[in-house]
Amino acid sequence: MPKFVGEIRDPVHGYILMTAVERDIIDTKTVQRLRRLKQLSGAYFTYPGAEHSRFLHSVGVMCVASRIASRFEELGYITEDEGQKVRIAGLLHDVGHGPFSHMYEEVLDKYRHMTHEDVGEWLIREGELKDILASNGYSVEEISKLSVGKLEAAEKAFLNQIVASQFDADIMDYLVRDSHFAGAEYGNIDIQRLINSLDVVEGRLAMDVTALYALEAFVIARYEMFKAVYFHRTVRAAEVMIVRAMDYANEFLGLAS
Repeated sequence: MPKFVGEIRDPVHGYILMTAVERDIIDTKTVQRLRRLKQLSGAYFTYPGAEHSRFLHSVGVMCVASRIASRFEELGYITEDEGQKVRIAGLLHDVGHGPFSHMYEEVLDKYRHMTHEDVGEWLIREGELKDILASNGYSVEEISKLSVGKLEAAEKAFLNQIVASQFDADIMDYLVRDSHFAGAEYGNIDIQRLINSLDVVEGRLAMDVTALYALEAFVIARYEMFKAVYFHRTVRAAEVMIVRAMDYANEFLGLAS
């Protein structure tokens, strides 16, 4: 059991506990800047409640990743130290996002041929995050790769899948979180039932067949959230204009420099 030194009250997951290294990471300017980034870009034009930040989502991903890691620790698949690495990776999974989240990524790709994951790896390998990780005995390169699901660990490929896959802590958090703040019920899934049914088969994540109904609900919820919220016609129209505005402003503001 990791030693927790603090907690964050979250409207979705309740109290989220954090360890000393997680607290130090959260306190950095690199992570705190996520408070000023909207999780759902222009969705608030249609869903006024969808004003939540990337910061809150990142803390939520850490929470869900922690629950999955705890299950695998109980099953003997990973050590407590590996569980802590998974928690950190979940916390830093979206640290590379820019203004208006995925909308900025379209501009970034146009001028730099980069994704938010590329930026995230760079931010972890350089500056204050690098110093905190190194001073706590963690491999900066390992954490940077794990945070985007690219860690080369053939025997434990499922570690990457916890953080980045078609069924990961990131998706589990954003479905229930975006649903909550948007006021749409489509993403209200039972993530704890899913987590309790996770297993590992041949080094990869697997789901117990007895929880098939929960997995089906997860897939349907994701489809419905994309259709009703993320790709809502008014949301997309607003986001297209945001992207064009950032594109036009790039020459003067150096948004993709």
